[in-house]
Amino acid sequence: MRIAQYRFVFLFCFLLVIYLLAPLSISFPLRIALNLTFTFTLLSAIYSACREKSHVVVGLSLAIPLTILNWANEELMSPDIGMIIMIGLGVFFIYISYTIFRYILAERTVTVNTIFASLSVYFMIGLIFAFAYGIIEALQPGSFQLATQMGERAPLGGPGTGAFSTFFYYSFVTMTTLGYGDITPITPFAGSVSTLEAIIGQIYLVVLVARLVALQVKSRGDT
Repeated sequence: MRIAQYRFVFLFCFLLVIYLLAPLSISFPLRIALNLTFTFTLLSAIYSACREKSHVVVGLSLAIPLTILNWANEELMSPDIGMIIMIGLGVFFIYISYTIFRYILAERTVTVNTIFASLSVYFMIGLIFAFAYGIIEALQPGSFQLATQMGERAPLGGPGTGAFSTFFYYSFVTMTTLGYGDITPITPFAGSVSTLEAIIGQIYLVVLVARLVALQVKSRGDT
């Protein structure tokens, strides 16, 4: 099928929409739009990455309860359910990222699917660590602090600072080693996880570029 040839393009687009909507999801309509996007992202991830029946079963067994909980919590607004959702989504995207990365390493030519699969994994690494930071902050409030306009620092969980999208922003700032300094890990564990993300982000790019270049050189040599 022609759609299958571009399945990772769709996944990447859904992931991109999540990052665009997350900072705006304060109002009810935009939260609904973000939840819809997450639902389609989970389904797209399963369709894109899970090519074996066992993978599909694992993906659906994670995605279905997470989708139900995510929509239910829109009404319940339970911190405990929110924690379960963050943990579940983290596990789901770790599994999908691993599956897609195996696909990238198994490919013999550079295609549109290969490129967008690589980009999707990079985005999902950012998502995974964003959920991790949210879990850390929930379990140990004050693990991260956000610089205020007056130069003081306020806990991310405090009034006026609590948008979860902040962790998406912090995750990518950390992974790309931009280091603006407006968000700071305070506890040793938060600092260790932030350092780990920076290392993984750089290693992934090195491995990815090396793999894609090797595939391109090999395909040219074969022709």
